[in-house]
Amino acid sequence: MAVTIKSYTTAQLEEFIHSEAFKHLPDYPISKQRAISHINNPRADKDDVILYLAMLDNKIVGYRLLLVENIIYKGTTEKVAWYSCVWVDPNQRGLGIAKKMVDAALKDWELKIVFQGPVKASKQLYTKDGFFKQVDLAGIRMYARFDFKTIIKNKQPGWKMALPLVGAADKLLNLFGDVLLNLRTPTFKSESKVLYVNEIDEELNAFILKHQQNSPFKRAKEELNWIMKYPWVLSAPTNDALGKNYYFSSLSTDFRLFMVKLMDNEKQVKGFMSLQIREKQLSVYQTYLEDEKIAEAAQLIYQFVKTYKLNTISVFQPQLVNYFNKHTTPFLYKKPLTRTYFYSHKLAHYFEEEQLIFQAGDGDMVFT
Repeated sequence: MAVTIKSYTTAQLEEFIHSEAFKHLPDYPISKQRAISHINNPRADKDDVILYLAMLDNKIVGYRLLLVENIIYKGTTEKVAWYSCVWVDPNQRGLGIAKKMVDAALKDWELKIVFQGPVKASKQLYTKDGFFKQVDLAGIRMYARFDFKTIIKNKQPGWKMALPLVGAADKLLNLFGDVLLNLRTPTFKSESKVLYVNEIDEELNAFILKHQQNSPFKRAKEELNWIMKYPWVLSAPTNDALGKNYYFSSLSTDFRLFMVKLMDNEKQVKGFMSLQIREKQLSVYQTYLEDEKIAEAAQLIYQFVKTYKLNTISVFQPQLVNYFNKHTTPFLYKKPLTRTYFYSHKLAHYFEEEQLIFQAGDGDMVFT
């Protein structure tokens, strides 16, 4: 039998995840919490197609999930889809399953597709015909603590037997490294000018909107509150029943999102930061700063690292990247980091003629 593609709209996805059929699937194409987040996406309509299943002999052999987004520019709004997770049964490779799902999405979304760079194994699928155009976002990665175990685990899977020994070496090195990190990290003296929030109010929303001129997606109050309220990943000490049947993130031993308001002496908003901690890694996402708050924002990042004993820090916000490149940090090492984004040629005028710029908080990265 040939592979067929079945699609689900936002409304149909809600019915699907509450069905008996979904409950008894051998492999889940989406977790319930991720589905509920998509269903509540303020930019999604009920008839938007967001999930594709590749079926062979009534069995799921692949799936593709899309995140609904808007490009907002000069008073106009154009709905687009952001490629999110994709999975193909490794026993069914060579049947063109991934391409069938790509083609189906391009047709349904009238070629209005964007996404963050794919893994190397699938990059050719998107780039070989020149249909998608590429743009790079320059950033910086900083290493605050020794974590050779994670590096080797990700880059040298054949060294699995050595990981316990490497992990022990990391702990020993960090006994001394943490002392140095604490000594080199300046005391944060601006607590009275910082406010942690779990919801965007009108004052903060006005500040965010004011600083989004070059952003294509302009996530603000409604979208940021949705991100905080409907996470895709939950913190838990162990795996659960979903883990063996779902190939993407649903749980993490430590997953936290922070939104921070930075103020001046008169309590006027001068900065906004969104940050994510996931298992000893700090990512700085959607961030807007007046120049007077750049150094203070950097100091706050140092405190996050010190307090939570974080290993790595990834930053793409231009003001902060420039600051960290020019100043000495309390960390062990820093290096350039590049994140690649793609957009279909139908959307090229936004990124070429109008020169809109992707941000680290765009798409689905903030969720995972």
